[in-house]
Amino acid sequence: MAFNLNKAMAKKDEIIKSFIPIELNEATVQELFNRCIANASTQEVVTSFLFPKAFGYDGSEKPIRFDKALLLKNKKTIEYLFGQLHRVHFPAGSYKMTADDFNTTYQGIYWAGSTAALLKLLYLGATVEVRAITPFKADTSTSVLSPSIKPTLSPKDPGFDKWWEENIANWE
Repeated sequence: MAFNLNKAMAKKDEIIKSFIPIELNEATVQELFNRCIANASTQEVVTSFLFPKAFGYDGSEKPIRFDKALLLKNKKTIEYLFGQLHRVHFPAGSYKMTADDFNTTYQGIYWAGSTAALLKLLYLGATVEVRAITPFKADTSTSVLSPSIKPTLSPKDPGFDKWWEENIANWE
């Protein structure tokens, strides 16, 4: 079977058009986490650590295992969610962030009512494939946010339509 450039380009356009901006909240993080978590049909596993022994923790952390293909497929969505954090919109001169920083949206509200939801987002972002954050360091209780994470808006934000029109190229 010969390679068909037109079919390949149509498939690429279909993938690009499939990106849908979502709001950072517990439900979207839970859905994304469940979508990416490794299961019995996973062909390649990616392990995520937030509190590694090499960074001063006791080594008792149980790693989270993700499906590499699904994680890569959802990478832009994960980055989009991290883009809604307060520190991304209002940099404080440092990319070091506490857990509380990761729980505060650009609107100044806490998006996660539970530690579990917050940890799920952090584990997704700490994988080598996503690299949105580094694991936490015990001596400072901080992680480093990647400078490549760009500010994004919640689709529920009143200014979203105008912002999306100006920034859609970043997500294509």
